[in-house]
This record gives sequence, C-alpha cells and structure tokens, in this order.
Amino acid sequence: MGFFAESLIYILVVVNDLFKIRRNWRESPASHTGQVLDHTAALSYVWGTIVFTVGTICLLSAVG
Repeated sequence: MGFFAESLIYILVVVNDLFKIRRNWRESPASHTGQVLDHTAALSYVWGTIVFTVGTICLLSAVG
C-alpha cells in the first residue's frame, strides 16, 4: 500500500508542475523550445507514472 500512496503523491507533484508549465506558457509572449521540452517532459512523467503504477498493481495482483 505504501508504494501506491507514494505513486499518487508523485503524480500529484508532476501534475502540479505541468500546470505551472502551462501557466508560464500562456503568460509568455512566444513559445520557446525550452517550454515545449518542459511540457513534453512533464507529460511523459505523468503518463509514465500512471503506466508504471497500473502495471505494478496488476503484476502484484497476479503474483500475490
């Protein structure tokens, strides 16, 4: 249960970062390559965390 709770906390932190990136993107006059990379990295972390968490839960359910 500890792993699942930690994964939820981590995804909340990453989603918060994603919102900050999007807000910064809207407030700046033009998009820069760095902003696109930040946005892409944050989305990758969100999806990666979701897939890893679901995969681990399914694996643990199948094993135990």
